[in-house]
Amino acid sequence: MSVGMARSTYLKKIAVKPEHITPTLTMAITLDHIFSITVALTGGIIWAKWGYQKVFLLGAGIAVVNLIFRRVIGKGTLNGVSALFYVARSSLLL
Repeated sequence: MSVGMARSTYLKKIAVKPEHITPTLTMAITLDHIFSITVALTGGIIWAKWGYQKVFLLGAGIAVVNLIFRRVIGKGTLNGVSALFYVARSSLLL
């Protein structure tokens, strides 16, 4: 709920034309739904094949990736796409 509110508030602030807001929010909700179903289905398959421990480790891995992206994007110097390349490049250099 709060993510949707934050998304719509941010979109209203950056939208070039007001008529772009509704289709963009609709697409965002659709993508969120597709991702949620995919993650739940994948988690169920992993749980059934390898046990709950692997699902926990996968969730922890996703949390770490989110933390890395949040720290990179939080600096305010990168947008989402360039942050992806920045993290990929910096991980290759380690």
